Amino acid sequence: MKIKDSFKLYLVAVKSLKPTTVKNYLSDFDHFWQWMKKWGVRSEKREEKEKKSTSYGVSLIKQIQLETISEYKKQLLAEGLSKATAKRRLATLAAFCQFCLEQRWLTKNPFLEIKTLRESSQEFGNTEILTKFASFLRDEGVKKRTIYNYLSDVRQFLSWLESGKNEKN
Repeated sequence: MKIKDSFKLYLVAVKSLKPTTVKNYLSDFDHFWQWMKKWGVRSEKREEKEKKSTSYGVSLIKQIQLETISEYKKQLLAEGLSKATAKRRLATLAAFCQFCLEQRWLTKNPFLEIKTLRESSQEFGNTEILTKFASFLRDEGVKKRTIYNYLSDVRQFLSWLESGKNEKN
């Protein structure tokens, strides 16, 4: 059974979610899984056959940790999604991490270490700027990957700028 099918069964049988909620969770799962395939295996080369196997999926799952969730959260915010959509996608990821914990694919739920969107007010201040910048780049016809790289660079610069302010205080 595929990981997505197992997760769907978990949402229906264990969580007793309504069909529309399950559909939304699976859509959010697909978004995360596609991102994870790109982000989680950046430095690894694998054959297509291996990418389709459950063991490949479990190896990706084992890479989910605090850093992974933080990066995914940054990506969601940089995409210019509404707070509600970003929260729902993170809620899906939290449920997926809990599912993985129950399947013993994870030894701890890394989601418990991450700040909620509500707690990251400074991050949202920067996010508004990043969202406008991403929108401008899209309007200019800049490719998705280039926008992602630009936003990553700007985030790193803002982080460096913040750390400089903290050192002076």
